[in-house]
Amino acid sequence: MREKTIPQRPAKSVSARVAAAFGYLTLLGGCLAVGTIMGWVKQSHVAGEVFSEILHPHPPAEVFNGDENLTILILGCDQTLDERTKRVIKKQARSDMMLIANFDFKNHKVTGVSIPRDTECILPGYNSTRINAYHNVAPKGHEAEVTKKAVEYLLPGVAIDRVLTLDYEEIAKMVDMVGGVPIDVERNMDYDDNAGKLHIHLVKGFAKLDGPDAVGYVRYRHGDTDFERQKRQKHFLMAFKDQLMRNWTQIGVVADQAGIALGDVLSPKEIACIALFMRKMKTEDIQMDQLPVHDGSNARLILDKRKAKEMLARLNLLHSANP
Repeated sequence: MREKTIPQRPAKSVSARVAAAFGYLTLLGGCLAVGTIMGWVKQSHVAGEVFSEILHPHPPAEVFNGDENLTILILGCDQTLDERTKRVIKKQARSDMMLIANFDFKNHKVTGVSIPRDTECILPGYNSTRINAYHNVAPKGHEAEVTKKAVEYLLPGVAIDRVLTLDYEEIAKMVDMVGGVPIDVERNMDYDDNAGKLHIHLVKGFAKLDGPDAVGYVRYRHGDTDFERQKRQKHFLMAFKDQLMRNWTQIGVVADQAGIALGDVLSPKEIACIALFMRKMKTEDIQMDQLPVHDGSNARLILDKRKAKEMLARLNLLHSANP
């Protein structure tokens, strides 16, 4: 449990925007959790696949349909609540966090670009104007498909291979499985979003964050620059990895839980492949940025198409999808 708290402030009306790099780092964190310790294979299908890959490695291109690049759209969605009863009507509604991550297996690099949630995107055939709305308006069971279509429409030349929808409650369980994560919280963090059931109340200083507090720590974005948020999220990722090593007997269940938190979109073999790929990754091999936008009407953000194209090319995100 957290060691320090401060009284909650009255709920604010503005919805919390999810820090985009969180989803990206959650994916990497899940993979690192698998790749850290290989001996506890009996608890986990994923860890067993990692062990199998060590003994009989397959090239990533073979695992991922012959492609040296894997592009994943990672979504973190808010909840829709009944205004009267406050019960959850839809657990995963608008995609408040959207990140495109590319795994370049040939050159051993990982890049990512976040999409601001209020970016204007008018996809033909849909009555929506913001990119984050398509996950909510899509027919049930087709949320990932429609959101993928909207992103590829917004960013011509980008082709998404997989869509991962994060489950924040399951991510919190991962943290609790390792007994919480020790963090030196660098600033006071105080935010309430009753509509999104997000409450962040952390005090500057050392604390051992439980699952809900850890999720709040990496989602918090108020008064931060992108650089500060990304630095904090990387700090959490390494702290989580260290805590997992201290509780290494949990590696199997944590690895399987990571698959659940990521929506079971990647198979155990695919997670194992990415885990081994990430195991020797250096900080300089990971590059992240945010799409360039400017203010538009009705609180919408307008994409700077020229700058965006240059950025996507630099981040190796303009290529064809897997067949």
